[in-house]
Amino acid sequence: MDTIWQYSIRTLLGFIVLLLITFFTYITGIALGNIAGEMVVNKEIKVVAGIIAMTIWALLNG
Repeated sequence: MDTIWQYSIRTLLGFIVLLLITFFTYITGIALGNIAGEMVVNKEIKVVAGIIAMTIWALLNG
């Protein structure tokens, strides 16, 4: 019974969090994930360049 209660609370809280996310926040998450993924997978991209790119993106989004 406790597991059903925990699942219900997590589902409800997840739904509330999804309601608070704007489209712009969603796209920002995808963009930052893409930059981080490229930085990890592509050996030609330096870590410093990836960090600078993510910092610039964060500063532009204020």
